[in-house]
Amino acid sequence: MKAHWPILIVALPLIMSFVTFMTGICYRAAAYHLTVITAAFSTFIAICLFIQVIVEGMTISYHIGGWEPPWGIEYAVDHLNALVLLATSLIGLLTIIHSRKIVAREIGGEKTHIFYALVLLQITGLLGMTVTSDVFNLYVLLEIASFSAYGLIAVGRKGAEFAALRYMIFGTVGAGAYLLGVGYLYILTGSLNMSDLLRLLSNLYGSPTLLAGLLFILLGLAIKMAAFPLHGWLPDAYSQAPASTSTLLAPLFTKVVAYVIIRICFTVFHPSFALHTYPLIPIMGAIVGVGIIVMGVMAIAQSDIRRMLCYIVIAEVGYIILGLAAGNRLGMIGAILHIVYDMFMMALLFNAWATIYEHLKSSHISAWRGISKKYPLEVATFILGGLSVIGIPPFCGFFSKWFIILGLVEGGKWFLLATLLLSTLLAAVCFFRILEQTSLTHGSNTMDDRSEKKTSLSEGVVLASLSAFLIILGAVSGYLVSFIEKIPFLGAL
Repeated sequence: MKAHWPILIVALPLIMSFVTFMTGICYRAAAYHLTVITAAFSTFIAICLFIQVIVEGMTISYHIGGWEPPWGIEYAVDHLNALVLLATSLIGLLTIIHSRKIVAREIGGEKTHIFYALVLLQITGLLGMTVTSDVFNLYVLLEIASFSAYGLIAVGRKGAEFAALRYMIFGTVGAGAYLLGVGYLYILTGSLNMSDLLRLLSNLYGSPTLLAGLLFILLGLAIKMAAFPLHGWLPDAYSQAPASTSTLLAPLFTKVVAYVIIRICFTVFHPSFALHTYPLIPIMGAIVGVGIIVMGVMAIAQSDIRRMLCYIVIAEVGYIILGLAAGNRLGMIGAILHIVYDMFMMALLFNAWATIYEHLKSSHISAWRGISKKYPLEVATFILGGLSVIGIPPFCGFFSKWFIILGLVEGGKWFLLATLLLSTLLAAVCFFRILEQTSLTHGSNTMDDRSEKKTSLSEGVVLASLSAFLIILGAVSGYLVSFIEKIPFLGAL
């Protein structure tokens, strides 16, 4: 079975999504348990693959159907995606466990099995995008994740259907652009395998067709990633979706797409192509640099806390692009660390928010006034997530931002450095405003006495675990940096 782990981590949730749906028709209570078991097994496989990469120090390759690449589809786990694979599966598991009560209330018994089937399809797409080494297969898995996201969002509160439709329109444009770019690459090389493309494209770097192909791919992925100014779909989609949907999508989807951009630009193409030959990544960095300031201002302007978090998600995606735009090893290390760390930071923030929202039935900042005494664990974990986003040591957010800052300094990207620092200040304003509001005792929330509920043991354990991860990941950042430094293309930066 060990030899088949790269395919099992994708095939298992795909198969179990149909099993969960069919089983749920007759026995709806089984849907949650089947989903948890599947997510737990996927996490176990991700841990095993991560350990195997550490022990063997080489890429784990799997040829689907026994067809040798480039003719067949190849799945591969290496030092670049092993961390992303582990973080994605683990956060998916923790979020599913945390959201059990919320799903039961929001979705209702009749649709629960449909919801969990879509969750497993979402996990299938995210893990598949991470592990595949075929650019067309990546498109298929990207659309599996996208279409399941449309469905997960559409079952939200009034207005969610329109937000899901708008997201689908943006997503369809993004998918079409990506597929068109892949078509250009296939026309030029006759291959879809990433390793084979790296070899074949090296003699075509002067081709305008190749440049057009990469431009379309980056455009499509930037839309999917909600990179500024192509972010318009995200605030409405994630803020109108069910709370249980936001807690899954917000930490994972945009970060996995950010990983895909790294995979395409730095392992399918030589790193110098998108950095120096045609400075596409630096141009994206300059645009996003302005965007993270705009997103910070928009976050401060929000009175709804979940919508505020949505703008922070977009800004966090921008930090990853800034790390890439630095064009050196330090910036790249920071970008890869931030992909993983931001998954945990956003998972904690959205899960803590969802728990408090479940108690108060309100996401308005005024409803959080003085709640820290009645909900100390929930408020404390939310604030801890905020401190990590700001970049306060010893939380992990400090270390990824530090490497991005070092990369920008080394690369002489002073404008981008200034935008990052100013954006961090704006994020601090957002979270300290919430800290002040929740700590106030004078005129505290009048709904508390009537609506006070207790956080379940599973919810508390998940919040505590995610909080601990923010500190643990910060403590082991040195080891993770050593692991990331083994990525081959870093030597070319």
